Amino acid sequence: MYVVAGRLDVFINSVKYELTKDDLMVINLNEVHSTQNLSMNNVILVQIPYELLKEYYEEIDNLSFNCNSTLVNVDEAVFAKIKYMLRSMDDVYNKQELGYKFKFDLTSQYLSRYL
Repeated sequence: MYVVAGRLDVFINSVKYELTKDDLMVINLNEVHSTQNLSMNNVILVQIPYELLKEYYEEIDNLSFNCNSTLVNVDEAVFAKIKYMLRSMDDVYNKQELGYKFKFDLTSQYLSRYL
């Protein structure tokens, strides 16, 4: 999830993270989680089906994506690329121009390389 504007709390396995504008977080498979809005917000949320992940990552059950901008020592260059791709996916989906599904799927596959 990518917070474009606003604030929200995200709880993952009973740990609370406060996300604000420009924060980015990936919630891994089988992590117990919930969210709570703290203000009006705009959040880009992409859920990737397990079956699709399994197709590209045979060991998905043993993998964990480490992508949380609220933590220290994050790779800002990689996070900037991820945020750009998420904004692009959001734009493509909302406009739904000719070929949008192909563009969306292609970008989501490219995105997985950075997670």
